Amino acid sequence: MQRFVKFNDSQNEFVTTGSHRLVFWSWDPSVKGLEYYSPNKTTKYEYTQTVFIPQTSQAVTGTNKGIIIVWDISLIMDDFTQP
Repeated sequence: MQRFVKFNDSQNEFVTTGSHRLVFWSWDPSVKGLEYYSPNKTTKYEYTQTVFIPQTSQAVTGTNKGIIIVWDISLIMDDFTQP
């Protein structure tokens, strides 16, 4: 279950955040559909919310224990999965 949604400045990208899973979504008008990527990152902490860092290709996710995870969207979209 996803609990939060946050749109990027471009409005063609957004992220949804659930307790243990987050999904990066991208709207591609040429395909007329949504593409998505969900990092296979297991953690013992619960994700709280994800936000995009303006004018960068990065997003950050907070956890219930105060840990911040930095994601680089450009690497994710190139099929690299290292946060």
